[in-house]
Formats: sequence, structure tokens, C-alpha cells
Amino acid sequence: MVPFINSKNKLFLFLILLLAFVLRFYRLGDYPALNADEAAIGYNAYSLLETGRDEHGNSWPIHFQSFNDYKPGLYFYLVLPFVKFLGLNGWSVRIPSAFLGVATVYLLYLFIKKLEMGD
Repeated sequence: MVPFINSKNKLFLFLILLLAFVLRFYRLGDYPALNADEAAIGYNAYSLLETGRDEHGNSWPIHFQSFNDYKPGLYFYLVLPFVKFLGLNGWSVRIPSAFLGVATVYLLYLFIKKLEMGD
């Protein structure tokens, strides 16, 4: 089995990660328009920053009620710093997801490398 360590593979990995980054971030805030869930995430993050409460008046909840269901709070809290520094817009709501998408490509690489090396 050939290890993934050589410089050709590093360049290939870099190019794949660069492509993943470009594909996820190109026109991130423009297309498609924010859907209802993304708008709710952004609004709740903004509300937490301004008042310390979500749209239903709950103080720093673990899960968020939205459209008659409950969503786990981790993504809402990941969006918070982006809303704080970039304002309430499509970019600030989608950036964490785009970064996690690029990170997933890298983690998949590490997983395949581990399988290939037989560790």
C-alpha cells in the first residue's frame, strides 16, 4: 500500500480542498435565497446577541423551537459570532456550514488514509 505522504499527494489534497472551498463559498450569500430555516437561525442568533433570549423568550436555550419543531442549538450558537461581526445576512448564517463542509472533505481524506494504511 502506498502512503499518502508524498508531495504530489499533498498538492492533490490542497487542490481538492481549494476546490471544495471555492465551490462552497462562491456566491454564498446570493444564491439561493435564504430559506425559512436559515432565516430563523439568523434571527434567533441575532435575538440572542441583542437580548440573551430566542424568538420565544427562552434564555440561552439548548434547543430552539421553530416552525412547530425543535432544532438542536449547536448550529445556532456557531452562527452567533458571524452574526455579531458580519451582521444579520446570508453570509453570516451560511459561513459555518460552508467551513464545516470543507472540513468534512479533509476528514474524509484522513479517514481514507487511515483505511489505506491499515491502522
